Amino acid sequence: MDFQVKETKERAGAPCGAVYVARLDIEGRPAAEAMLECRWMPRRVWQKLRERSRSALDLSPRARLTGQRLPGYLVGRRSPPNVVLADATVGGTTGEGTSVVGHVVVDQGHLGLFDHPLAHISGAVMFEAFRQTALYAASEVHGLAPRGLFLERMETRFVRVAEFELPTDCRARVGASDETGVSVDLELVQEERVTATARVRLGRSLSAALVEQETGLVSA
Repeated sequence: MDFQVKETKERAGAPCGAVYVARLDIEGRPAAEAMLECRWMPRRVWQKLRERSRSALDLSPRARLTGQRLPGYLVGRRSPPNVVLADATVGGTTGEGTSVVGHVVVDQGHLGLFDHPLAHISGAVMFEAFRQTALYAASEVHGLAPRGLFLERMETRFVRVAEFELPTDCRARVGASDETGVSVDLELVQEERVTATARVRLGRSLSAALVEQETGLVSA
């Protein structure tokens, strides 16, 4: 693993942000690369911003969705607790541009998605919601088996803080499929407020053709 700080930002002579690049090699061959641009601020400033943004929202108790999480094989997961998507629906006829919407399950007790206490939905949950919704959408719209796809690229922009009190949906619009994969545009929405957007590219693995020939489903 190679981790570098590519750029730093300063405010009044003090660091206030950076651009990080991490690269992962396996046996000398590039396997993954991630770039993160972030900013930070004094705790008191952050708290004031949070108080102001929350005061502008209606955070009164709401009826909670009680639907079932999707089966793991539909979103590329084996363990049910790792599924963050429930009650997904496909809108209209299938094909390029078809919309898919799923409710995001936020489990604050999940130690992988919440490795420390937070006052808002974690980025890990958002990334996983994007990935799982894209896989489900590619399967429902183009008939591509999730086990024959892999996350090739994801570009994400965080627009605002996602609150625990508000229901969260992940909306996807599916692009055209070709022999190399499919692209999916997504957004996380809380009562029509977009909290994050993403563009996901799913590549087709070498075993994709074999996966599509399978006639049964394997549970794990």
